[in-house]
Amino acid sequence: MKLQNLLLLSIFLCFTAVLHAQEMNEEKVSQAVQTSFDQAFAGAQDVQWVPMNNQYKVSFKTSDNLKAKGVFSATGKLVSYEKEIYSNNLPLAAVSYLRTEMPKYGITEATEFYSNGTVHYRMRVRGGENNEVKTLKFTEEGELIPSK
Repeated sequence: MKLQNLLLLSIFLCFTAVLHAQEMNEEKVSQAVQTSFDQAFAGAQDVQWVPMNNQYKVSFKTSDNLKAKGVFSATGKLVSYEKEIYSNNLPLAAVSYLRTEMPKYGITEATEFYSNGTVHYRMRVRGGENNEVKTLKFTEEGELIPSK
């Protein structure tokens, strides 16, 4: 039994060391990536970088203390991001859709996504007869994206 516990502890410590070793300090991120990040997310806090193939993954809190994460190429190009937003930052058409088509639902979470030059929004809502949770996706203009 002691041998099993020792083995499990050793595996845990190795796993933790590998994860910690992958995190990078801002000093180790290229100047091009850091400049691009600073321009895109001014005022970011609690920034943590992780190398990922030929890219850099970053997680942070926005200037208004909301969670966000992004991916930058080695040359500093913003590849994608995902960030929490306040519901009043959703497209008006998306909020109007919820009010007219799902009046018994309220917004519990709102997220903005960017990838391949396109912005989309996700709205997590709760309500209805069974207090169910649903996820709705919208274009930048606020048009509903049908679920697959």
